[in-house]
Amino acid sequence: MAIDVNRMIHLFGLDGKVAVVTGGSRGIGYMIVGGLLDAGCRVIISARKEHQVKAGAAELGARGHCRAIPADLSTPEGCEARFCSLRSCCPGFGLQRTPATRPGSSTSLPSTGSRHR
Repeated sequence: MAIDVNRMIHLFGLDGKVAVVTGGSRGIGYMIVGGLLDAGCRVIISARKEHQVKAGAAELGARGHCRAIPADLSTPEGCEARFCSLRSCCPGFGLQRTPATRPGSSTSLPSTGSRHR
């Protein structure tokens, strides 16, 4: 049975969506980014090593819109810096609120004690 690629793209395409992939410059992350790009998604990749993440984005850019944001996510400061970088390059970027996290909702999620929600 042959797969109808156009139908698959219609059903599962990611046109107009933006994905952020940590570790997307090599290995499994690199392959995931390739799939997201093939599905029409704009992708932002990040990794600690600036030269690797920029090289990965340059290679993957042949398949679609891929941008590099070097970031060290092993520290709270690195996480905050990446979040700020994402907000500056992607207007409207932020954490989405679900019904379970909306103020006044009847359900609530347990607090993790983290200041990053």
